[in-house]
Amino acid sequence: MNWKNVKRLRDHIAVLKPKQVNMGKLLLINKGEETLAEAAKPECGTVGCLAGHGLTLFGPRKLKLKLKNSFFNPLRNCAIKHLNPEEFDPLVVTQNALGLDFEEREHMFYARWHPTKDWRDGTITKREVLQYLDKAIAEKNILVTI
Repeated sequence: MNWKNVKRLRDHIAVLKPKQVNMGKLLLINKGEETLAEAAKPECGTVGCLAGHGLTLFGPRKLKLKLKNSFFNPLRNCAIKHLNPEEFDPLVVTQNALGLDFEEREHMFYARWHPTKDWRDGTITKREVLQYLDKAIAEKNILVTI
């Protein structure tokens, strides 16, 4: 587990506006064409889940995305741009950056840490995401629940 990168992701989530953290959205860039470095800036307005925001932090910095108000489909985008999914898929990039195994990835990205809410409905709040990350960091265990 790369706890330094888990803390980087946590600190990034902390500075975002609440509406920018949505476990039901992989990645939504509001300004159109941006590099990942630009999309990572809080003032950009990028909306995403843990894996999506992880891509903006840990993915190729100069990679340009054209995603204005559209759903991010990493496999389709990789095929169109002839990119390696290992460098572009938010789930893979963030999993690798955090050092997650498959079980940890599924637990974190699909919000199995939340006792009552489903990640797909978009009702998990930024506060709850931070509560999860803070507990995971404190206990050095990604498989915690809130």
